[in-house]
Amino acid sequence: AMVEKDTIPSMLFYGPCGTGKTTLAGIIAKVSNSHFVNLNATNAGIGELRTIIEDARKRVRSLQQRTILFLDEIHRFN
Repeated sequence: AMVEKDTIPSMLFYGPCGTGKTTLAGIIAKVSNSHFVNLNATNAGIGELRTIIEDARKRVRSLQQRTILFLDEIHRFN
């Protein structure tokens, strides 16, 4: 119901590799007409994350389209 109403403020997926977490996030992005960004924290730095956030702000202002950021391996950021 929250996906159809587009009222999900944030979400955390937890589970072993290969269980569909990334796929589910992509489906939610598609259903909610959101831009989807998949970022792996193993390879990304804070600079890349800041760029994605700034791009998301611009996208919502200019296109009225939200961004769903899927941050894989988030525990790598410390």
